[in-house]
Amino acid sequence: MSYRYWTTEEEAYLRQHYGVKRVAEIMLVLNRSQRSVEKKADKLGLRSKYPGSPLYANGGEHAPRYYGEDHPLWREPGKPWESAGRVYYRRDADSKPELYARYLMEQAGHDLTNKVVRYRDGNPLNCEPDNLMVVTRAEHARMNYRSCKDIPLRRARSRMAQTGESLVDLILKGEFV
Repeated sequence: MSYRYWTTEEEAYLRQHYGVKRVAEIMLVLNRSQRSVEKKADKLGLRSKYPGSPLYANGGEHAPRYYGEDHPLWREPGKPWESAGRVYYRRDADSKPELYARYLMEQAGHDLTNKVVRYRDGNPLNCEPDNLMVVTRAEHARMNYRSCKDIPLRRARSRMAQTGESLVDLILKGEFV
């Protein structure tokens, strides 16, 4: 793959249109990749004037990065919260969020090394202690395997492996419906 040098005409076009037009439009006109256009614009010191750009809102400066308590999604330690269908908990300001169910089971004295906390009713929002159970990873895998809906297909595959018959033969015999 050879490098294609930028011509003075391409640079002039980029200076005139970068930040006014979308990068995708510039890419099509110049027949360049997005990375190529953005790197060249950065080398030329061009800043976006386009309202959709994160640089536009800050007068040409990059958007500030938020960490810790300044982050918009920060949650106060010691209080559980719901997110993406699960309940999370943060022990202290420096800790990572963890599943609230795991925290509760640890507080109840369970050793969770190489173990999984399962919800008896299958609802990860129900963190009542009587709804939680601790199982090994192997037990967890077996439970998930049993709960799959394609058990007849698994039986058919097992039968095919044992007898050497094809799936069509099993269907014709009526052993797999």
